Amino acid sequence: MAAALGRDGFDHRLDDCSAAGFERRTAGDRDWLRRFTDFDPGTLTSEQATDRELVIAQLGRRQSLAGWEEWRRSPEGYLETGITELFLLAMRSEAELTDAAVARLQGIGAVLDEAEKNLDPPLASRLVVDRGLAGCVANIGFAREEVAGLATDPGNRRRLRAAGEVGARAYEKFARFLSDLAPRCTGSFALGEERYDDVLRRGELLDTDVRALRQQGWDEYHRVAGQLAEVTSRITGRPRDWAAAVRELQLVHPPSIDDMRSEYERVCLEARRFITERDLVTNPPDEHCSVMPAPVAVRATLAVACYIAPPMFKPSRNGHFFVPYPVDADDEDEVRGLLESNAPYSMATTAVHEAYPGHHWHLMTMKGAREIRRVFGSAYFIEGWALYAEGMMRDAGFFTPEQELGQLEARLFRAARIVVDTSLHTGEMSFDEAVGFMHEKALLPLPTARSEVARYCAWPTQASAYLTGAMAIERARDAWMAGGGSLKGFHDSLAGSGAMPVGLAVRSIGLPGSALRHGPEASPPRRTARTGWPVRFGRRSQHDGGDPDGGHGMTDAEEFCHHLDQAQEVTPSSNGCEDCLREGGNWVHLRLCMLCGHVGCCDSSPGHHATGHFDRTSHPLIQSFEPGEEWWWCYVDEFAFEVEGVPSFEHT
Repeated sequence: MAAALGRDGFDHRLDDCSAAGFERRTAGDRDWLRRFTDFDPGTLTSEQATDRELVIAQLGRRQSLAGWEEWRRSPEGYLETGITELFLLAMRSEAELTDAAVARLQGIGAVLDEAEKNLDPPLASRLVVDRGLAGCVANIGFAREEVAGLATDPGNRRRLRAAGEVGARAYEKFARFLSDLAPRCTGSFALGEERYDDVLRRGELLDTDVRALRQQGWDEYHRVAGQLAEVTSRITGRPRDWAAAVRELQLVHPPSIDDMRSEYERVCLEARRFITERDLVTNPPDEHCSVMPAPVAVRATLAVACYIAPPMFKPSRNGHFFVPYPVDADDEDEVRGLLESNAPYSMATTAVHEAYPGHHWHLMTMKGAREIRRVFGSAYFIEGWALYAEGMMRDAGFFTPEQELGQLEARLFRAARIVVDTSLHTGEMSFDEAVGFMHEKALLPLPTARSEVARYCAWPTQASAYLTGAMAIERARDAWMAGGGSLKGFHDSLAGSGAMPVGLAVRSIGLPGSALRHGPEASPPRRTARTGWPVRFGRRSQHDGGDPDGGHGMTDAEEFCHHLDQAQEVTPSSNGCEDCLREGGNWVHLRLCMLCGHVGCCDSSPGHHATGHFDRTSHPLIQSFEPGEEWWWCYVDEFAFEVEGVPSFEHT
């Protein structure tokens, strides 16, 4: 995890996958959960209290799944070395990356030896083990034939080839073990209703359960099916079965997989241009999304497009959108299935989901979020945001009528996922029934349907994340707009808050026009108090009563803020957010620390740097640094006020 986040010094290490290591981490989660739960939130600022809730939700989810002991059930978590990502993200010199890759390849054998000790036939499902076996076989080929090609220097290639052979032999040994293990596995992949409900409530903070979620999936499936029929009639000029129209569109595809990748790249650039020209979001500076073939090591287990972001704690904003490629390029059925499921009518939706303004834009925007929010996140937010982006872009007019059909089909697919995932994990649908459902109801080609359902079996609750999160974001968007906010403001604020459980993220940004929602936001405060301070800082004097605005008398700010005597004569440190300027970020509004002059961005900005400055320094007072605004904010007392006679500051 540390290497993936961009923390130095861990690139050469693989996880401790011994039974003792898993048990130690579970005990640590339990202890940290107790400590965070027992901590008095009344001593925290609103932002810190939100961070606490995020950590409790994350640890609560882990505890919900602790008794499931996935490490005894599935080989999948033992297989990945992360070497491809190391080279793709290129955060080190090639020589350093080669050193790390060699260490991982030489160490994978020890990890797989622990897997052989841990996997338990009475707990493990044969279906999940067979899926892991397919991934293991793919890794043999990657280690032996592909890994050396990640380097350009001949010496580094030789080292990778030698280490790759060591890794390939370790994978071959493990594949033999899994082949022997699979027929003896008698466990179930079904998570169970109680655990599923616990994940929804403790981990995602959702007020629902697995059965209500399944009904939501069915309801949305039928609603979207009606929309599909309407769009189909609009395209053809007559009532027609939408499924037949989609099947015809699936047959119109590029001639090759490489041509398919090129078309994805073109559509991504078109989507980026659209969100910029329509002013739907603030684009992070220096971001770039590369559209590439899926890495060989994941082609057997992932038959759909995916995205990998650069590490959160590194400045790079270069992400990678991976297009699905066949395991066997000579397998005509596999190639045809991929081309049909990635035909042009659906490409625009996938490009929006994975790149602009889906995963890539969101994750590049949240690189400016508070640190803990870059570490912990919710799949229900991350995938919900990407699915929300699809519908938002349709509403904004990005898609052609045929592409609208693709977007609606994708939403119907996510509704079908909820029905299948909840049914699989409550034991009410078999694997074969689920494959048939996805083939018939979501129109997936059979190879894709089998791969999809195997993924749901191996990753319980994840398939429900997309539509559940998207619908929650849509409700929040509607409330924001009803409060007078802009669509761009909603997108920038919510995506910039991180990837918390959706309800928690929505509470953290509040509603537009409320500066008191959790600190120094973009708008001025709704309530103010005025004191009779002289210009000279550090001295308070009592005013003589009487509200110049004709109210019921003035309220001394010091009755609510007990830190005014800490204010100093300050000089603004810069004409913009100094942290954003250093990191290449962007801001919405600026705030000035009244103890040291630090200029930081507001909490509606992706970086939250004014609040971050308070967290680091405990300097409690800021003043708006915006033209025409004179209000102050005390972080500790969470009080907004104005100070008469005190010079105001503004950027130019």
